[in-house]
Amino acid sequence: MATTTPLDLIAHSLAPGIALTSVIFFNTSLLNRFAYVTGRVRELTREARELRRTTRDSPDPVRLRSIRAQVDALIVRARMIRRTIMLVYVSLLSFISSILLLLTFALFGITSAADLPIIAFAAGLIIFALAASRGIAEIALSYHTIEEEARNSVDIDAD
Repeated sequence: MATTTPLDLIAHSLAPGIALTSVIFFNTSLLNRFAYVTGRVRELTREARELRRTTRDSPDPVRLRSIRAQVDALIVRARMIRRTIMLVYVSLLSFISSILLLLTFALFGITSAADLPIIAFAAGLIIFALAASRGIAEIALSYHTIEEEARNSVDIDAD
C-alpha cells in the first residue's frame, strides 16, 4: 500500500482549494449585486414617496407605474440573488468538507471511505453549477429593469 506524503496531501487538496476560491469570488459578486439591488429599491421607493408628497394633487401616474414595475422586478431579482447566495454557501460547505475529509483521511490513514471526499467535492461542483445558472438567470432578468427605466425616463424603446 502506498503511503501518503505531505506533497500528496497538498496535491489532493489543491482542486477543492481552487474550487473554494472560485466560490468565494462568486459569492462576493453576488453580495455586491444584492447590495446594489436593495439599494436601488430604496432609491426608487424614496422617489415614489417624494413624488406623492410633493405632488399630492396629481402625482405623475406614468412615473409611479414605472417605479412600481421596477421595484417589482428588483424584488424578484433580490429573491433570486438571495437564493443563489444560499446555494453558494452550501457549495462552499461541500468543498470545505472535501478538504477536511482529505486531511482527516491522510492524518489517520483511513482508506475504507475514500469515496467520501470525492462525493463531497462532486456535490459542491453540482451545487455551484446550479448557483451559476441561477446567477445567469438573474442577470438576464436585470435587463427588464433597465428597459423599464429607459422607456419611462428617456422615452426610448430599449433593444
